[in-house]
Amino acid sequence: LVDNIFVHGDSLQHYLVAIMELNMEALEKSSFGNEGAIGLDLNEPELKKYILKELSKFGREKGLNSLEMIKNIYISDIPFSVDNDLLTPTFKLKRHSLKKYFASQIFTMYSQGVLC
Repeated sequence: LVDNIFVHGDSLQHYLVAIMELNMEALEKSSFGNEGAIGLDLNEPELKKYILKELSKFGREKGLNSLEMIKNIYISDIPFSVDNDLLTPTFKLKRHSLKKYFASQIFTMYSQGVLC
């Protein structure tokens, strides 16, 4: 379901948040896509809860504890790329650039609290 994900943790907060790019083809094939939900706002609460549920399920399967689980997400319609300085030329995430670029979304996610 996810093409790229930037997980952010703040030492003053009790949980992790993430900025992500969705793989729309995978979403359309998922049970959420089968419900005819494609075309929704990317940050529709139901879609965010579905994605978080899938991420939590995957994390539990891989042995993550609750402190390592993402508790809120922002789904970006802006692809992470070298051109917008969010990826290095070797396609690694530029964490500092991502944190700066998505600062308002990160603040909003922490203001909203835990989604699920």
